Amino acid sequence: MRQSVTGMRKSSSAALIWILKVFSQERYFDLVRVIAKDSTCTENNLTSKEIMDELNLTRRQFNSRISRLTVGKLVKKVNNKYSLTEFGEEAYNAIKIIENATRVQARITAMKITKFSEYSVDEEMDRIINSLIHSVHLGELITQTSLHQRLERS
Repeated sequence: MRQSVTGMRKSSSAALIWILKVFSQERYFDLVRVIAKDSTCTENNLTSKEIMDELNLTRRQFNSRISRLTVGKLVKKVNNKYSLTEFGEEAYNAIKIIENATRVQARITAMKITKFSEYSVDEEMDRIINSLIHSVHLGELITQTSLHQRLERS
């Protein structure tokens, strides 16, 4: 039986596991990514038709996916347009941080494997550190309470 975040107020670990399961499935992650892209400007939130067109989904596929995200309080519908909830934004930003970390890890691994590049190892490490410092998502992580702590409070 599938559970939603709403039924898991007692266990923040269960909510975290639910979020990771949802975001680990490309079909949900793509849908959240499309909605997140337009959630920054509330007047630009997408209708179901616009989302279906962008992701090439049938009405049935869209309804199935969006209902799971809505029940889980990641997405909301206002005036027939979809946007991320505050909780959805927090979860999406946490996933973006993980995504950024995997890119950095890949660069570090590549740097270790190939020491022959136009930059020295120290210069490349400086470039990686600077990209982390200037990462919007990492900055948010440093300056805000963590998602896990917010889940425990709710």
